[in-house]
Amino acid sequence: MRNAKVKQQTIFSTLTDHTHLSTPPSWDEIEVCLFGSGYGECVLVHTGNNEWCIVDSCIFSGDSVPAAIDYLSKIGVDYTTQVKVIVATHWDDDHIRGLGDIAGLCENADFFMSAALNDKRFNRIVLDSPLSTAMKLDQKVNTGINEFHTVYHALKARRKTPEYALDNKLLWRSPMSSQATVTALSPHSSAMDMAMQSILSLVPRDGTPIGNIKAPKPNYTSVVLWISINNTCLLLGADMEESPEFPGWSLISADMRSRYSKAEVYKVAHHGSATGEHPQIWSDMLVQNPCCVIAPWQRGGRKLPTPNDLKRIRSKSDNVHLSHDRNPPGSVKKNRIKHRDRSMLKIKAKPLFQAFSMVRCRKKISFPASWNVEHFGNATPVL
Repeated sequence: MRNAKVKQQTIFSTLTDHTHLSTPPSWDEIEVCLFGSGYGECVLVHTGNNEWCIVDSCIFSGDSVPAAIDYLSKIGVDYTTQVKVIVATHWDDDHIRGLGDIAGLCENADFFMSAALNDKRFNRIVLDSPLSTAMKLDQKVNTGINEFHTVYHALKARRKTPEYALDNKLLWRSPMSSQATVTALSPHSSAMDMAMQSILSLVPRDGTPIGNIKAPKPNYTSVVLWISINNTCLLLGADMEESPEFPGWSLISADMRSRYSKAEVYKVAHHGSATGEHPQIWSDMLVQNPCCVIAPWQRGGRKLPTPNDLKRIRSKSDNVHLSHDRNPPGSVKKNRIKHRDRSMLKIKAKPLFQAFSMVRCRKKISFPASWNVEHFGNATPVL
């Protein structure tokens, strides 16, 4: 059994340009990339042997290509054959933009989504509803379901159908190395009916346009993933929450107690918010001082993680990284700029705030604990 108290050796580098961006991992190297620039997130994992997994999707501002596809192209990876698994953890807008394109482009990948959506009623909403009619007419539809509509048709063109993730279900095992696996830790079976009832309650019954259907809150149907590569484990927390309505993390941690290994890298749940927190994540599922990566979220006046969230997470690990710094060096708050100088802000903003933001973690598969963490664009360590 691995010593859970081994402190992670981590080498940091902050890259304000795209130096070394195009260097691919070696065949015997693990890579974990977290993309996110304030709204939207995607995780990309190289499990070794030129095999990749894509979890969720985002598209950076001013771009039209999903971040994962853009990056794989930059480093010379043939995503049509080398991406083996695509997972949609849930269907919030900030996790699925561009997922339909990924499903269509990655021809050799299996596509997984939450088993909570394995319901004929949901399929009818996506394929046989006023929503799908509006999409066929190229009308703008403001709902996360439109991306699933694109996914379904992309898979149909490949003669495939979605597969479904459920707690403790093995989603993929590498044919190149039997020790590389992707396992779903959620959703729990008890969440299924609750989720579908929540979705169906939002659908108009009088034939009026569907409008903006959001995923259930709290997010108890999100797909949390456990990726194991030889003796190295990764925990991808998606947007799983713990609440009085549903003990999402409590159910997961109860199942994890029978596992002997602990994760070295943690994609912190729900953008680092307190609702995605549970003490047993740190005690039962993670090594001491794990490498924690967070995709911030911002809409209107609300920001995640909050300063208190970062303080809480930093109390658990001194190895914390944001995929996007909301206040990069050299930035100036707008409310401090005089009216006559605001035109200067517009001129200077372009080079100061790069759209592409990514944290990249790499280590050799055979090394017990030696992660190299790089920051691209406005990504930053939390000090």
